[in-house]
Amino acid sequence: MKRLCTSQLLSASKVSSFAGVREREVEATVKSIKRAAARGEVVNITEAVNHLVEDTTYKIVMGRSRDNEVDLTALVHEAISVSGAFNIADYVPWLGSFDLLLGSTRRLKKIAKAVDQVLEKIIEEHHTRGSGSGACHASRDHRDFIDILLSLMNQPVDPRDEQSQVMDRTNVKAILLDTIAGSFETSATVIVWVLSELLKHPRVMRNLQDELANLVGLNKFVQETHLTNLSYLDIVIKETLRLHPAGAFFPRETIKDTMVNGYHIREKTIIIINLWALGRDPKAWSNNANEFYPERFLTKNFDYRGYSFQFKPFGSGSRGCPGIHLGLTMVKLIVAQLVHCFTWELPSNMTPDELDMNEKFALTLTRAKNLHAVPTYRLLCEV
Repeated sequence: MKRLCTSQLLSASKVSSFAGVREREVEATVKSIKRAAARGEVVNITEAVNHLVEDTTYKIVMGRSRDNEVDLTALVHEAISVSGAFNIADYVPWLGSFDLLLGSTRRLKKIAKAVDQVLEKIIEEHHTRGSGSGACHASRDHRDFIDILLSLMNQPVDPRDEQSQVMDRTNVKAILLDTIAGSFETSATVIVWVLSELLKHPRVMRNLQDELANLVGLNKFVQETHLTNLSYLDIVIKETLRLHPAGAFFPRETIKDTMVNGYHIREKTIIIINLWALGRDPKAWSNNANEFYPERFLTKNFDYRGYSFQFKPFGSGSRGCPGIHLGLTMVKLIVAQLVHCFTWELPSNMTPDELDMNEKFALTLTRAKNLHAVPTYRLLCEV
């Protein structure tokens, strides 16, 4: 299933085909922030970024705008919150059958039923407006993820093996839920942390704006074609992912008995890799491991795909994140555009040292408090 998703939904060519969708949604957000800047308003960056990522995901995955009638966003956020909450049954397993203290299982079952109903409604909309095979409606300029998945229904998951599992409706809904949940939460979380660190470190913000001014120019907006040339943006993103991995942990199961540093680990043991701790380990990153210093990556050739033990922001191996290309494209484009278009200042004469950088623990490590700042439009062209 992962191979199918990678080839049919998340390949470089598929991601590129949605460039216009991403750029239009980012442009709409820039217009909104520019109006707020003209009025001298404080912008809730966390809220603006969340809405931008959600709107873009809706268009790419479902081919529709976000609305209150089909509020999948709230359900996904609630599911992530409940899944990441403390559950006594995780530590005292025999209490799990009672589900009395927090009712986590009961709540998750209720959310799962609601999510299934929403996904069924969205899939039926695609059947109605297109053909029964999931082909794209003639009036639309691209096929969204649901169109692609529906076109693969009733076909072998592995095209090389006609006897392999056949893609069914349940598979479609499962893939959609994974895609939507991953897109909503992780990309927005990383973007907000990047902007938080830039506000806390004006030197880095100036360096990034200088790069954007030199390579893009103050008379034009950032396009996705610019991203590969923005080397300072790349190390800013890497440094943010080092300190603020979207998911603090990723689990792996041992396939046989093994020894690690003198510890005997039995077969089928769940090992939890602590990315947050790895990113702040002074043995791996020197004594300034807790400092936001992007330039450290100028001498460290660490790839996003987790080939090094110190830096695994998207996991690694066969179970690494398949959406790495889409996620990085979203994060880089949105950060670059917001930093290029606006000068940002903290509200109420707040100094960078006073900015609250505390985290809220869940399945993803978000800011404990929303990020707010005052924008000033800085480009010579009109949006």
